[in-house]
Amino acid sequence: MAHRAKDYLAVISNGIAGSFARGADREKAIKDVARIYRNDFKTFYKFKKGVKVVINVVDVTGHDDIWWNESGFFVGDQKLDRTIERVEHVY
Repeated sequence: MAHRAKDYLAVISNGIAGSFARGADREKAIKDVARIYRNDFKTFYKFKKGVKVVINVVDVTGHDDIWWNESGFFVGDQKLDRTIERVEHVY
């Protein structure tokens, strides 16, 4: 069996909306979602220096279609049984 590269999903959720980034490098996915979130929501929020956001990071290796809500991460109708890491990002 071939070794499968890691695949990480990083999500910032702010209620009914949010941003996400996905990739093989965990740190890059975290940095990318922080940048994407700032660009997506800069007309709604003031991103002053020192503003903190929580980024949810999960290893989704082996899964293509992932979705999430306030209850967690899902593949189809099954909850993804993996640890969700919460990382604090400061702008």
